[in-house]
Amino acid sequence: MNQLEQHLELAIKDPKNASEFFKSLVGEEIFCLGQLIEDEHAHNHAEGEGCDHDSEVSIVHWEDESGNSFVPFFTSLDAMTEVVGEDEHYLCVLGFDFLALTEGETLLLNPETDQEWSFSPEEVSKIISSQGH
Repeated sequence: MNQLEQHLELAIKDPKNASEFFKSLVGEEIFCLGQLIEDEHAHNHAEGEGCDHDSEVSIVHWEDESGNSFVPFFTSLDAMTEVVGEDEHYLCVLGFDFLALTEGETLLLNPETDQEWSFSPEEVSKIISSQGH
């Protein structure tokens, strides 16, 4: 069990520990389903700019039973492979960068496990702003 998982476990047992968990989350690496993609088209065709080969990220979204979209992510590679297996594309990203990248989305940490934690878009924005970044 890594430090992030330890803080998550404490926060699940007692929500008073959530702030320490959030601090750990933004500073540790997390795992999400997705991959780097190559953008072969200019971002602004209307102005006729040439091709820009900057890398972009494609992150997988899942749906809950009600059809609501969320972004699954995981505290460790072991936690992720336990849920999705080993044949999925994934990214390892610093927690803060992941939160900033997915701001506005509903997030679910460690879905389908005993250490599941849901984040509303408002909570994600609050975590980002509270970390002084």
